[in-house]
Amino acid sequence: MKVAKYLQFQGEEINIESLEKKIKAIWKDAGKLQKDIKTLKNLY
Repeated sequence: MKVAKYLQFQGEEINIESLEKKIKAIWKDAGKLQKDIKTLKNLY
């Protein structure tokens, strides 16, 4: 099975690899935020 390299979205082609990298970066940031929130909750 061949996986599409580009995703068609509202007439624009989106590179799936770069999209994947962006999503991973967002998840990383979300993880850091969660830790920060837990730390803040522990302070108060």
